[in-house]
Amino acid sequence: KTYTIYRLKEIDFISSKFLLLHLPIAIIFFTFLYLFIPTFFNYDKSNLESLICKYNNVQCIIKGKVNYRFYPTPRLKIKDILINGLIEKKHTLVTIGDAEIKLSFKNLLAKDKHRFTKIELSNFKTNLDVKNLTKYKDIFYKKIKHIPVVFQKGQVLFYEDNNYVASITDASIKTR
Repeated sequence: KTYTIYRLKEIDFISSKFLLLHLPIAIIFFTFLYLFIPTFFNYDKSNLESLICKYNNVQCIIKGKVNYRFYPTPRLKIKDILINGLIEKKHTLVTIGDAEIKLSFKNLLAKDKHRFTKIELSNFKTNLDVKNLTKYKDIFYKKIKHIPVVFQKGQVLFYEDNNYVASITDASIKTR
């Protein structure tokens, strides 16, 4: 019996077209796909309401749409939010025009495992009773420490016994 020995050609991956062309394209494609898949999720408003307000003694109502955006970072965009009652559940504490909840890059494909990294609330209007300022302070200093919350471009109205006292326009507030 005779055996033929075939000599295999060594492939130089560093100089091959596969490594230079296909690998970067595959990395970009799968990264884009990973960021784009949550667009097809149906976000339940009641679940988001409980997640936003679960650490506070307030009630959230989302009136507008909830959308997912992946640029510049993964985030949920929400329109028209009402936050009711610290003292009275019927009293509207904050009306928010636009909200962005930034999501962690980790676990984007599992909707129930989304982790919030930052909440940005803009175009807000809040009515604060001067007599209850210490209760409002408790919300900001004790209960919102787990996620940074930023209020931008808003209006803060102070009143006492349903009488206007003062207001702050174009307010920006950061917690944490």
